[in-house]
Amino acid sequence: MRALPIIVVVLAVIAAVVGWFTAPRYRPPEQADKARLMERAVAYYKASRLLDYETMCQMYTPAHQLAEAEALRSMIEEREETRRALADKTLEDLQFSADSISAEHIKLEVEGGWAVASGTYMMAGESGSFPLPLEHTVWVRDAGDWWIYSLKSEELNAYGNPPDFAREKLQLRDPLLVEQEKAAQ
Repeated sequence: MRALPIIVVVLAVIAAVVGWFTAPRYRPPEQADKARLMERAVAYYKASRLLDYETMCQMYTPAHQLAEAEALRSMIEEREETRRALADKTLEDLQFSADSISAEHIKLEVEGGWAVASGTYMMAGESGSFPLPLEHTVWVRDAGDWWIYSLKSEELNAYGNPPDFAREKLQLRDPLLVEQEKAAQ
């Protein structure tokens, strides 16, 4: 009689171990890694040309979004009001620029879970269109996806310090733009 409970426990443990090892687990395929990054980079750059700050903010790291949720919401509202006030011709030019962005015009530099994206797009002008560079964006891989990394303290705590190739791009950003970003927040 005493052997029966022991046998039941042993069988339950064996079933649990077999179940653990045979259960399906999500593992993103390595080949899709760079493709997903390219998809996110194209979407981000298109949103930036269209002044779609809501889409842009949704691509910031989760740590950034959580730490600055209220500030991001108010920035989105303010900038959406500004966007609505733009002339139709300006909106057409913005759409032209966004439509010119594609994977063929974006360069990715990937090292482990870090990446830098850059590239070119076309800007509409009165005398025709001309190419302009896209700003460098630093990306970090977390929770199976790629996120825009801005070197904020909450991001340093959550994801660590980016490798040299990525940190250089963050430090090369135009100081005037960085100051404008700080003033906007």
